Amino acid sequence: MKTVVTFDTNFIIENKDKIRTIILDIKEKYELVIPKIVIEEVKGQRVRQTIKSYNTIIEKINDSKKENSWLDIIDNTDIDKVIDEQEKNLENWLVRAFDGKIIEIEDNNLLQVVLERCKYKKPPFNNDEKSSDKGFKDTILFLNILYFMKDSEYDEIYLFTND
Repeated sequence: MKTVVTFDTNFIIENKDKIRTIILDIKEKYELVIPKIVIEEVKGQRVRQTIKSYNTIIEKINDSKKENSWLDIIDNTDIDKVIDEQEKNLENWLVRAFDGKIIEIEDNNLLQVVLERCKYKKPPFNNDEKSSDKGFKDTILFLNILYFMKDSEYDEIYLFTND
């Protein structure tokens, strides 16, 4: 029986300090793949975190300038360039860590299927009235894994998640 392992975004984010070790340990016994949507979500979370940190620092600098008129700090940071570089580096690392084995986002009327699942709150959408599109990305991930498995050489797939 041929088994493959993949991770959800939350598993990678919540285990960021030990993800390298986890990947190496799993590679000893199983093959690893990473869904493209997970790569994009991890990059998105990292970008939002970087922007938030940058804005906090800039705010502190501006507050310090108000209190100390003699203070002359100039920000020469090209935040867009920093973010682009960060995204590239993160994606390259993830692709290398998973040996280039990426589950691409398949079309196969994916949007229509996702919208249908959303409309009827089929899992992984939440049936709670307050959760509008909670489960949208999880549904894309779920369907892509199903499409991947249908045409793959693998018999089983394990999805590591913290949900």
